[in-house]
Amino acid sequence: MPLFFYLSLVLVAFGSISKAQADYAIVLSDDSNSLTGKSSRHVLAQFKEQLQIGSNRLSSDYAPRFSDFRYLLEDLEYRGNTEREPHLLYLGLPSSYVDGMLHFDFDDKRVSLGVVWEELAKHSSEFLLIAEMPPKEQRSLNIVWPEKVPSNVIFIGAEATTNLQSVDTGIDHPYASDFALTFFLVLAETGENQQRIDVRDVTQRLRNRLEAETVWSNADQTDKELNLPTFRVSDDSYYANWLAGDEERQRKLIAQKAKEAEEQRKRELAAQQAREVEERRKRELAAQQAREVEERRKRELAAQRAREVEERRKRELAAQRAREVEERRKRELAAQRAREVEERRKRELAAQRAREVEQRRKRELAAQQTRAVAERLKPEPAAQEAKEAGEQRKPEFKGQRSQEQKASTQEGLGSEVGTLPEMAGGASTAPSEEGLNPDLAQALERLRALEQEALKKEKELEELKKQEAAAKKKRKNTTSFGF
Repeated sequence: MPLFFYLSLVLVAFGSISKAQADYAIVLSDDSNSLTGKSSRHVLAQFKEQLQIGSNRLSSDYAPRFSDFRYLLEDLEYRGNTEREPHLLYLGLPSSYVDGMLHFDFDDKRVSLGVVWEELAKHSSEFLLIAEMPPKEQRSLNIVWPEKVPSNVIFIGAEATTNLQSVDTGIDHPYASDFALTFFLVLAETGENQQRIDVRDVTQRLRNRLEAETVWSNADQTDKELNLPTFRVSDDSYYANWLAGDEERQRKLIAQKAKEAEEQRKRELAAQQAREVEERRKRELAAQQAREVEERRKRELAAQRAREVEERRKRELAAQRAREVEERRKRELAAQRAREVEERRKRELAAQRAREVEQRRKRELAAQQTRAVAERLKPEPAAQEAKEAGEQRKPEFKGQRSQEQKASTQEGLGSEVGTLPEMAGGASTAPSEEGLNPDLAQALERLRALEQEALKKEKELEELKKQEAAAKKKRKNTTSFGF
């Protein structure tokens, strides 16, 4: 009983150690006739034969359930990683696109790539997930990738193609996908010195040898330095023949690429020259258009300036004409006012002359009446002599006329005859009027009244002349100021 117990513990411990040392896992399809199934078997054979990985580090499973896949991941997690080599997990299962997302067919169900990544994210080890994807004929128009790639997962997926497996290559090779063949060829290229190769270099080499659009990877999005092992191929192996013929192909390829590069350079040079010619033509055209625009702008500016000069000339001419019209209007108004003033002056002068003529006529009429009265009342010769003597004394009596007129005005016509003797006797220098006819005395008195009235008229006429002169002077001053 104790021996059996210890033997069981040894077997369990040995099994645990075997699983704990597994670094590589291959998940194969159970359909050996499909391209994916053949590729997965070829990958498993290369790991065993060329890489010579022992069974204690290599795990494989045909068409596992998803629960078995979880157990396989746990098995890889037990293995320590001290040389920066990720656990390599190859999925050679049938795959398809569902709603644009890549799915793998496990034995019990179809699992999306996102779920696979979630399972890998549960572990702390680094994983390199290599997967065969559907051929490009089945490629979804819009491939949907998981929103977030786990930090411990590097994914390399390639579409299943057979472009390299053609008669033109002249190479005998097993029947597998281009991706499965090229993956080991890339590892073999660096196997001569047994150096390690970085995962990012593997991805770049795969893209260089395969069609770049058929390879998907997030290796170039990480800065982790994760390496993969290389191996030396045997002389009679498929990869040895491929590498031997690959040198010649590489030289031809290099020559062809150089030729293509030269042709491409010539085409680019021709295109560049054509672009330069086109650009120069465009620049010349643009310069010509700019010159035309500038000339048109200058012409428009000159025309605008000419219009402005013409408009300014018209405005100045209109203003000049307006000033001339205004000046002519002012001159005509001034002339009209002058004519009106002259006409008014002439009318006033005519009225004044008419008044003078009327006054002179009245004086002449009064004198005529006086003469008529004097003729009618002509005295006798004695009275005539007395009158003549009175006329001779008239200068002497000029100073007394006013008093006599006042006296005659107060006394009235009724006492004219009676006062004559008193007046004659009271003045020592007056001539004697005794013996005069009362009618003659009365006539003399009336004659004095007429003379007094004539003197008054003369004074009024003189005052009117002064007023006329003052009005004329005022009109002259007003006209000289332009009013």
